[in-house]
Amino acid sequence: MKGSNRFALAIGAATLAAFVACQSPSSSNDSKLPDTQGNPVVTGSEEVTLKLSEEKTVLGAVLHLSFGRVLSDSRCPIDVVCVHAGNGEVELGIHMGSGPTHPLRLNTMAEPKSTTWNKVRVTLLELTPVPRVSPPHDTAAYAVRLRVEALK
Repeated sequence: MKGSNRFALAIGAATLAAFVACQSPSSSNDSKLPDTQGNPVVTGSEEVTLKLSEEKTVLGAVLHLSFGRVLSDSRCPIDVVCVHAGNGEVELGIHMGSGPTHPLRLNTMAEPKSTTWNKVRVTLLELTPVPRVSPPHDTAAYAVRLRVEALK
Protein backbone atom coordinates (compact mmCIF):
# COMPACT_ATOMS: atom_id res chain seq x y z
CA MET A 1 0.00 0.00 0.00
CA LYS A 2 2.86 2.40 0.76
CA GLY A 3 4.37 1.83 -2.68
CA SER A 4 1.12 2.57 -4.50
CA ASN A 5 0.63 5.76 -2.40
CA ARG A 6 4.08 6.97 -3.40
CA PHE A 7 3.35 6.19 -7.01
CA ALA A 8 -0.01 8.03 -6.87
CA LEU A 9 1.68 10.97 -5.13
CA ALA A 10 4.42 11.09 -7.80
CA ILE A 11 1.83 10.98 -10.61
CA GLY A 12 -0.19 13.72 -8.91
CA ALA A 13 2.88 15.93 -8.45
CA ALA A 14 3.91 15.46 -12.08
CA THR A 15 0.39 16.29 -13.28
CA LEU A 16 0.25 19.40 -11.10
CA ALA A 17 3.68 20.55 -12.32
CA ALA A 18 2.63 20.08 -15.96
CA PHE A 19 -0.62 21.98 -15.34
CA VAL A 20 1.17 24.89 -13.63
CA ALA A 21 3.78 25.08 -16.42
CA CYS A 22 1.04 25.30 -19.04
CA GLN A 23 -0.86 27.98 -17.11
CA SER A 24 2.13 30.18 -16.21
CA PRO A 25 2.91 33.23 -18.33
CA SER A 26 5.57 32.35 -20.83
CA SER A 27 8.88 34.16 -20.76
CA SER A 28 8.57 34.49 -24.53
CA ASN A 29 6.24 36.93 -26.25
CA ASP A 30 2.67 36.09 -25.24
CA SER A 31 1.41 38.85 -27.56
CA LYS A 32 3.00 37.03 -30.51
CA LEU A 33 0.48 34.19 -30.63
CA PRO A 34 -0.66 33.34 -34.14
CA ASP A 35 -3.80 34.85 -35.62
CA THR A 36 -6.55 32.72 -37.16
CA GLN A 37 -4.44 32.15 -40.30
CA GLY A 38 -1.41 31.05 -38.25
CA ASN A 39 0.52 34.29 -38.86
CA PRO A 40 2.43 35.77 -35.90
CA VAL A 41 0.76 38.87 -34.47
CA VAL A 42 3.01 41.79 -33.56
CA THR A 43 2.00 44.77 -31.44
CA GLY A 44 3.39 48.16 -30.45
CA SER A 45 5.91 50.47 -32.08
CA GLU A 46 9.58 51.24 -31.64
CA GLU A 47 12.52 53.07 -33.18
CA VAL A 48 15.53 51.07 -34.23
CA THR A 49 18.94 51.97 -35.68
CA LEU A 50 20.62 49.54 -38.06
CA LYS A 51 24.15 49.70 -39.38
CA LEU A 52 24.84 48.61 -42.94
CA SER A 53 24.47 44.79 -43.22
CA GLU A 54 23.02 44.55 -39.70
CA GLU A 55 19.83 42.67 -38.77
CA LYS A 56 17.76 43.14 -35.59
CA THR A 57 14.56 41.76 -34.19
CA VAL A 58 11.87 44.34 -33.51
CA LEU A 59 8.43 44.36 -31.88
CA GLY A 60 9.37 41.24 -29.95
CA ALA A 61 11.29 38.28 -31.26
CA VAL A 62 9.18 37.57 -34.36
CA LEU A 63 9.84 40.44 -36.78
CA HIS A 64 13.31 40.86 -38.30
CA LEU A 65 14.64 43.94 -40.11
CA SER A 66 17.95 44.24 -41.93
CA PHE A 67 19.76 47.10 -43.67
CA GLY A 68 20.92 45.66 -46.99
CA ARG A 69 22.40 48.55 -48.94
CA VAL A 70 22.30 52.18 -49.99
CA LEU A 71 20.91 52.27 -53.52
CA SER A 72 21.71 55.95 -54.08
CA ASP A 73 22.80 58.96 -52.07
CA SER A 74 22.45 62.32 -53.78
CA ARG A 75 21.89 64.26 -50.54
CA CYS A 76 23.54 67.64 -50.32
CA PRO A 77 26.96 67.38 -48.61
CA ILE A 78 27.05 69.11 -45.23
CA ASP A 79 30.04 71.25 -46.23
CA VAL A 80 28.43 72.65 -49.43
CA VAL A 81 25.53 75.04 -50.14
CA CYS A 82 22.99 73.29 -52.38
CA VAL A 83 19.90 74.43 -54.24
CA HIS A 84 18.37 70.95 -54.01
CA ALA A 85 18.38 68.74 -50.90
CA GLY A 86 18.83 65.49 -52.82
CA ASN A 87 17.70 62.05 -51.73
CA GLY A 88 19.04 58.91 -50.13
CA GLU A 89 17.46 55.59 -51.12
CA VAL A 90 18.02 52.43 -49.07
CA GLU A 91 17.04 48.80 -49.35
CA LEU A 92 15.91 46.99 -46.23
CA GLY A 93 14.87 43.40 -45.69
CA ILE A 94 11.94 42.30 -43.52
CA HIS A 95 10.70 38.87 -42.51
CA MET A 96 8.63 37.12 -39.84
CA GLY A 97 10.26 34.27 -37.97
CA SER A 98 12.08 31.99 -40.39
CA GLY A 99 9.98 33.13 -43.38
CA PRO A 100 11.35 34.59 -46.60
CA THR A 101 12.89 38.06 -46.63
CA HIS A 102 10.96 40.75 -48.49
CA PRO A 103 12.86 43.79 -49.84
CA LEU A 104 11.68 47.29 -48.88
CA ARG A 105 12.95 50.46 -50.59
CA LEU A 106 12.64 53.72 -48.66
CA ASN A 107 13.81 57.29 -49.27
CA THR A 108 14.90 60.26 -47.19
CA MET A 109 13.17 62.95 -49.32
CA ALA A 110 11.34 61.27 -52.22
CA GLU A 111 8.43 58.88 -51.80
CA PRO A 112 8.07 56.35 -50.39
CA LYS A 113 9.48 57.36 -47.02
CA SER A 114 7.42 54.63 -45.38
CA THR A 115 5.76 51.41 -46.48
CA THR A 116 3.48 48.76 -45.02
CA TRP A 117 4.18 45.04 -45.07
CA ASN A 118 2.07 42.39 -43.33
CA LYS A 119 0.33 44.95 -41.07
CA VAL A 120 3.64 46.56 -40.08
CA ARG A 121 4.56 50.13 -41.15
CA VAL A 122 8.28 50.88 -41.56
CA THR A 123 9.32 54.54 -41.85
CA LEU A 124 12.80 55.81 -42.68
CA LEU A 125 13.57 58.60 -40.20
CA GLU A 126 17.24 59.19 -40.96
CA LEU A 127 20.17 58.02 -43.06
CA THR A 128 23.58 58.77 -41.59
CA PRO A 129 26.22 59.99 -42.02
CA VAL A 130 25.33 63.08 -44.01
CA PRO A 131 27.62 63.25 -47.07
CA ARG A 132 30.74 65.46 -47.02
CA VAL A 133 32.87 66.70 -49.87
CA SER A 134 36.08 66.64 -47.83
CA PRO A 135 36.90 64.23 -46.52
CA PRO A 136 34.26 61.97 -48.05
CA HIS A 137 32.53 59.68 -45.57
CA ASP A 138 33.21 55.97 -45.42
CA THR A 139 30.28 54.19 -47.08
CA ALA A 140 30.66 51.32 -44.58
CA ALA A 141 29.60 53.79 -41.85
CA TYR A 142 26.04 54.10 -43.17
CA ALA A 143 23.21 53.57 -40.68
CA VAL A 144 19.44 54.04 -40.81
CA ARG A 145 17.06 55.06 -38.05
CA LEU A 146 13.61 53.57 -38.54
CA ARG A 147 10.22 53.66 -36.85
CA VAL A 148 8.42 50.32 -36.88
CA GLU A 149 4.71 50.25 -36.02
CA ALA A 150 2.28 47.37 -35.83
CA LEU A 151 -1.03 48.30 -37.47
CA LYS A 152 -4.41 46.98 -36.42
